Amino acid sequence: MMADSGKRENGAGEEKAQKKKAEDNLWYLLATLYDVPRNPSDKRKNRVAWNRYYAKELDDETRARLILEKRHSAEELTPFAPGELIDIETAFAAANI
Repeated sequence: MMADSGKRENGAGEEKAQKKKAEDNLWYLLATLYDVPRNPSDKRKNRVAWNRYYAKELDDETRARLILEKRHSAEELTPFAPGELIDIETAFAAANI
């Protein structure tokens, strides 16, 4: 039955949104580039890759402050060199098949 506004009541006839699998989300694939973490070293490898990928967006002052405040290591905030990015892109492409 329709209400006065012309909308269906109780969502009758509306399609339910299908849930996406995590593996279909590109952000999830990047966050789990080296597999879904099963132990602390797996988490660390994924975190370092994520932070290094985005480190290129940081200015020198912000990068230095984050390292000085011990929020991240210098290793984590060193942007990938172009050659290293090829490895990341290859791993990402393999995960995105």
